[in-house]
Amino acid sequence: MKRFFGTDSPLFRFMTILLELAEINLLFLLCSIPIVTIGAAYSAMLHSLYGMHKYGEGCFSVKMFFRVFRKSLKPLIPAWCVIVICYILLGCNMN
Repeated sequence: MKRFFGTDSPLFRFMTILLELAEINLLFLLCSIPIVTIGAAYSAMLHSLYGMHKYGEGCFSVKMFFRVFRKSLKPLIPAWCVIVICYILLGCNMN
């Protein structure tokens, strides 16, 4: 039983990965509440997922997510605003 519930068990590793994915998802949702920041939040989420894939479990940190979010916020806001305006115009033309 100790081997099944130990910190090196497959169950514990799986739950660690699941928790990290939930954290990344929650941070993405919180950072994309203002619509103009969805691009930067998506970029930070992809960077975090890539880091998890490349370096393995336990490498995700909230600090890294927000560092990438802040770094990509400035260049992606104008591009995302253009995309939102295009979607609004296309939606108005459909009606």
